[in-house]
Amino acid sequence: ASDKELKRLEEEINKSENYTNIDKITKLLKQKSEIEAKKEEDELLWLEKSEELNDQA
Repeated sequence: ASDKELKRLEEEINKSENYTNIDKITKLLKQKSEIEAKKEEDELLWLEKSEELNDQA
């Protein structure tokens, strides 16, 4: 999950706020939080991996 994806979703959400299409906004917000969660997960995994490497060194 990339920052570019997040940025694109945020722009879509900002555009959608003018709509009354609550379903669309909800879907976009859900996608955004999934991407952010995935990003955090990736960072945590990366930290764990680098700590393991440091422990082995």
